[in-house]
Amino acid sequence: MTAVADAAVAERVRSLVHAMAPDPPAEAGNDQRLVEDLGFESLRLTELTVVLERAFGLPRHKPERLIGVRRVGDVIALVTAGLLAAATSDEGARYANNAHSRLLGHVGTERLHDDGMGGRDTVLVTGATGLVGAEVVARLAAATRPVAAVLHSNARIVRNDGTALGAGSPVAGDIRMPGFGLAERDSTDLSERVGTIVHCAATTAFDAAPADYHELNVRGTANAVALAKAWDVPLVYVSTAYVCGNRSGTITEGELDAGQTFGNQYEESKFHAEHLVRTAGELGLRWSIVRPGIVTGATGTGVIREYKNLYTVVKLMVEGKLRSLPGRYDATLSLAPVDHVADVIAAAVLDFDSAHQRTFHAVGRDTLSLREVSDVLAEYPSFEVATFVPEGTFHEDDLGGIEREYYRRIGSLYTSYFHRRVTFETTNTEVLLGQSAPSSGKEYLRLLLDYCLESGYLGVPLPSIEEVLAGIDLGGVDR
Repeated sequence: MTAVADAAVAERVRSLVHAMAPDPPAEAGNDQRLVEDLGFESLRLTELTVVLERAFGLPRHKPERLIGVRRVGDVIALVTAGLLAAATSDEGARYANNAHSRLLGHVGTERLHDDGMGGRDTVLVTGATGLVGAEVVARLAAATRPVAAVLHSNARIVRNDGTALGAGSPVAGDIRMPGFGLAERDSTDLSERVGTIVHCAATTAFDAAPADYHELNVRGTANAVALAKAWDVPLVYVSTAYVCGNRSGTITEGELDAGQTFGNQYEESKFHAEHLVRTAGELGLRWSIVRPGIVTGATGTGVIREYKNLYTVVKLMVEGKLRSLPGRYDATLSLAPVDHVADVIAAAVLDFDSAHQRTFHAVGRDTLSLREVSDVLAEYPSFEVATFVPEGTFHEDDLGGIEREYYRRIGSLYTSYFHRRVTFETTNTEVLLGQSAPSSGKEYLRLLLDYCLESGYLGVPLPSIEEVLAGIDLGGVDR
């Protein structure tokens, strides 16, 4: 490519990024960071990727590989390299595909963030920078339990309300490695102080690579088990209620393997990880398992600091970007207020004698049917309401071009949740906490939606993919 062509590509990329940015600056510069400076989050990054693919004729990316690029200039460099490689050789075209698959840093995958007897009262927490992990650390600190947080790359622990948490002492590690990859000095020190390990770290994305599920969710748990056995301390493992897979009916807290199939690889990986914990228990490991439902905003306020998973689908629905989905209106969702989930995990640590060899469903008191969800969404005049149609009559090829992209990349990841009619028993949890779970019905859903509107996550939609592609050449679009 010539210098003139390179400059034209760079300007076009800057214009596209600026047009798609939730918080666009007055001028688009190469050093601007996609997330911190321009306000991109996981959904908007996916939309930007579609725009770049279509604008430059690039191959479709694999979402789970979108790691590493953080600034506008990085995007320009990869698009330019992809176009050059595609124009020179078949081998170059393959390189272009791989380069493009790394276009944007994937936001929304929590990869790695995140018995007090005889002085061993410290709690080692993995995933402490995650949404749930940070709240667990806060509760343990409030109970005056020392916390050691295993941190891989993100050194800040931020609570759900956005406040930084100074509690706990950080220790560098990597859950994918034996012994969490702790330095020998740290491992020796912690082995003398730690009385409980809380394993929260995992990838919760539904579009991760199989290797990520294995390394983070399964192998990471195996390493947690091995470390707990080596130090002879209890392990509190954070699983998911949806290890039940595609089953329907009432799921008890004690059961695990019922020959179920799974809606996605995330559920299956957590099933295998939970099986590792239980098997180790037969060989002497002291364990407790907490299974959150669909983690959502705080009880009473609806506050949540990161919009992922179900929030992403709801946003696409109410903005009319997903108008039709396969599902049944009597399917049920089990929402789990983030503060309630953290309460259950902290209680399992602080009263481990009661939690030993027990599993706890951390879900709200009420299930929500898709009919109830649709009825609540219809109460908001600015919201579009998607239609759920029987799976046998739904065909993605019937969707329009852009809606089909949204469905393939995001909507299809969640459709198993739109078919299950499941209720999670909470007897163990109610006994542990001494109270019933918080309400999680229609009033709670309204609270979540109201907060999304107040925070600006829902409301006036950003320019759509169609609008950006139609309205931009080498200039900009009206905002």
